[in-house]
Amino acid sequence: MPDGLDIDHSQPLLGTVPSYDRHVIFCTGKEDWTPRVEDENKGANITKILKELMGPKGRLHNPNRNLLMTNSSITTGLPSTNPEHLTHSVDAYMFPEFNRLKNVDYNSNIHLAYLAGALPLRYFTDNASSNPLEKMPKGYGKNRYECSRAIGLDTPIKHPVILICGHGSRDKRCGILGPLLKIEFERALQRHDFRVPQSPGAQLPAKHQTDPEVALISHIGGHKWAGNVIIYIPPSYETLEWHVSPLAGKGIWYGRVEPRHIEGIVKETVIGGRIIKDLFRGGIHQNRKPLHL
Repeated sequence: MPDGLDIDHSQPLLGTVPSYDRHVIFCTGKEDWTPRVEDENKGANITKILKELMGPKGRLHNPNRNLLMTNSSITTGLPSTNPEHLTHSVDAYMFPEFNRLKNVDYNSNIHLAYLAGALPLRYFTDNASSNPLEKMPKGYGKNRYECSRAIGLDTPIKHPVILICGHGSRDKRCGILGPLLKIEFERALQRHDFRVPQSPGAQLPAKHQTDPEVALISHIGGHKWAGNVIIYIPPSYETLEWHVSPLAGKGIWYGRVEPRHIEGIVKETVIGGRIIKDLFRGGIHQNRKPLHL
């Protein structure tokens, strides 16, 4: 553990997860960002656009909607051959739906409305050629998964995703600990015969397609409890004993994670499907309800 980091060990961790019912993670391929991610690319980014649309005066505003948005070091996969395309689209992971969205166009009202949870299925069938923001429903529908497939955006995520706050420009504690924890996770996973991609966008062999992925993310709240780690375990994910993990379909938040904890997190949570109580901040079920011990 690096010296000199001001980590809060006095306040209980349990119950410190911000309220949310969808976590959208944008694949930027970068490991740090501007202190406010809305300022990335001089403000030309999807986070800023969505926050404005979902704000109190925005056309997608819904007081019952809690959308958490973060940037990540996850790459977009194969590069586009169209430079213009890169300026207005991004790949994203979406939890607890456990979907990967390809080429989300933030000039597209339909794509933005889907991410915000504002479009039911009928807007992709009956009104596919119209502007969905002209008749935006107040609710956000019951068929979000079907909506994404209807416009060709969705790919199910079948592997655990381990996310570590590494937002160094925002807070040095996460900036120092985040990269260290990422390295330790990769080493621990390899010791347990998981395959960790050695280059951005690398494809794993078929038998390793469900191996965990590790990435850095931007601010999620709670720098004083660094290191902060979120682990999303996909539905039907099996443990090494070929049983479905007790944590399948859930997101688990840990705080005050140190390098010495990583081996235990991999064995207990990723492989064993068990929550480590001393590190547990909270979490989310696939039905969007808060996860409690």
